Amino acid sequence: MKIGFRKILGVNLGITALVACAAFQRVDLTTLATTDSSRSILLTEDSPAVQELVSRQSSIGAADRAEAHRYETARIALLRELEEKRRAGADTSAIEVDLARQLQHPEAYIPERISFLKKIAAEPSFMVPPNTQCTIIQRSTAICSKHPDQNPVYVKVLITSGALKGRTGWGCEGDGIARSVTFP
Repeated sequence: MKIGFRKILGVNLGITALVACAAFQRVDLTTLATTDSSRSILLTEDSPAVQELVSRQSSIGAADRAEAHRYETARIALLRELEEKRRAGADTSAIEVDLARQLQHPEAYIPERISFLKKIAAEPSFMVPPNTQCTIIQRSTAICSKHPDQNPVYVKVLITSGALKGRTGWGCEGDGIARSVTFP
C-alpha cells in the first residue's frame, strides 16, 4: 500500500493543529503579564512570611476600604467647602493647605495599609528589567498603593523570560505589572 506525500502532510498538519489548539486552550490569557516597558520594577521575593503578610492584608479588605472611604469623604467635604468659599469670594488658603496636607500624608487615613506596605518593603526583593514576560500565578486583594484612592493589588508572578526566568515574586498589578495578551 502506497501512501501519498499529500496525505502524510495533511495528517501531520492536522495533528500539529490539534496539538496547538489543545495547548492554546490550556493557557489562561488572564495570567499572561509583562513588566513596565519604560522602567525596572521591584518584586518582593516570595517567602512564607510574605505570603502570610499578603494573606493577612487581603483578609482585612473591608477595613481597608473603610479607611479609604474615610479619606474620600474628608476630601469631598474639603472640596465642597473650597467651592463654596470661592463662590462667596472668601479666603480659601486654609482649605487649600488642608487639601495639600491630606495628599502629602495619606498614612493618617490608611494606617493599616501603610503598616503592611512598610512590612512588605522590609522583605528581600529584586529588580526586574523592563518588558520582562511573566505569568500571574496568584492574585490577592491586598492593595499595594500608599494612596487611599488608588487600588492596584499584589500579584505573585513567575518570570518567564530573561536572566531571571524561573524566579517568583510579588508586585503590583496596575503599577509595574500589566496583563498582556500575546499570540504566537
